[in-house]
Amino acid sequence: MDIAIFRFIHVNCHSNLLDPVFLIITSTGLGYVQAPPVLLFLRSRSFRRFVGPLLLTFALTGLSNLAFKQIVPRERPSNLSFALPQEGFFYDSFPSGHTVTSFGMAITLLYLTRGTAQHRWGKWALVWAVLVGISRIYRGVHWPSDMVGAAFVGLFWASLLQLIRNQRSPE
Repeated sequence: MDIAIFRFIHVNCHSNLLDPVFLIITSTGLGYVQAPPVLLFLRSRSFRRFVGPLLLTFALTGLSNLAFKQIVPRERPSNLSFALPQEGFFYDSFPSGHTVTSFGMAITLLYLTRGTAQHRWGKWALVWAVLVGISRIYRGVHWPSDMVGAAFVGLFWASLLQLIRNQRSPE
């Protein structure tokens, strides 16, 4: 199933028009691209309280991604004969680091904005995280199951930190 979904997204959906779009989307999953916008929240009174939780989620998802890559030695689909990867990665596929941090931060933002005037930010962040995951498949460097695993790792850390926040200051 992984191969069939990978082939559909990476090969069948390929388009020269989509290549630059997915390059931009995938780039937003890089840590050095994700962290600065979070720091910009310090300038906004209504978003300032999000900075700590988002950076903590970012750090924990990033570290757990590194740990998983050491524990789960998995070749990337870029090694398949029909793959035309747009990046030069060939090993340590599980999970997708871009997707782990994107989902962790998106779900954290979803929790933080729930029931507030900023609730749309959390929903849009989740759409963004899904697009980052799809971009990693489209670009030929991750399996669909890498995305699912990454989404669950991000969900785990965001939910655990939300539980801890709720324990410390019940609503």
